[in-house]
Amino acid sequence: MYIGTIACFLATGDAKYADVLERALYNGVISGVSLSGDKFFYDNPLESMGQHGRQRWFGCACCPGNITRFMASVPHYMYATQSNDIYVNLYIQSKADIETNNNQVKLEQTTRYPWDGKIAIKVTPANEHEFAMHLRIPGWAQDAPVPTDLYSFTDKAPQYTITVNGKKAKMHIADGYATLLNRWKAGDVIEINFPMNVRRIKANDQVIDDKGKPGNRKRACHVLSGRQRSDRQHGIQ
Repeated sequence: MYIGTIACFLATGDAKYADVLERALYNGVISGVSLSGDKFFYDNPLESMGQHGRQRWFGCACCPGNITRFMASVPHYMYATQSNDIYVNLYIQSKADIETNNNQVKLEQTTRYPWDGKIAIKVTPANEHEFAMHLRIPGWAQDAPVPTDLYSFTDKAPQYTITVNGKKAKMHIADGYATLLNRWKAGDVIEINFPMNVRRIKANDQVIDDKGKPGNRKRACHVLSGRQRSDRQHGIQ
């Protein structure tokens, strides 16, 4: 799946494919692994009366190997380049050295995303140069919880902000990216603030079974769990 979404992004330059990658990363892959890192879900049940639990191994054990391989490959999905331009697809606290056609650029992200929508990106090119930084604006930060009409928000999105060195950025929005074309120099800092309000989502009216059943969108699934007892639910996701 991840290889497919990245291939589609590379072919089209459309951020909706990175949106799918991010949703699967936070709501599928990570939630399938225990905090200790040694137990796994083969599937990710939405609720359990105690009959589901993460296991140390499965008879068909493709998932543990795929998960460890994927987690090690996440840095390769964070950025992409085109000529001298840089695409930022995932927001994760990190440091990166990126080679473009005519430059070497260090990027340092400082953030608690996805728990906090504030992101600072320090840009340090080896040589002062004009190029574009394409910053992905997640669909959930706009008016599209998914890149189809299957689901929609019931309210308008709060306004996100982007600044460069403390000043409102001049940017162009296209294909899900905010494009900042600047002459970048060492020490420039991009600051992004995505409001993290909980928002209500409704299904397309043609989904009969979902009529009158709105849900809430948060940046990641939360799990309530307790000790297994016969008189209470063991876990609800």
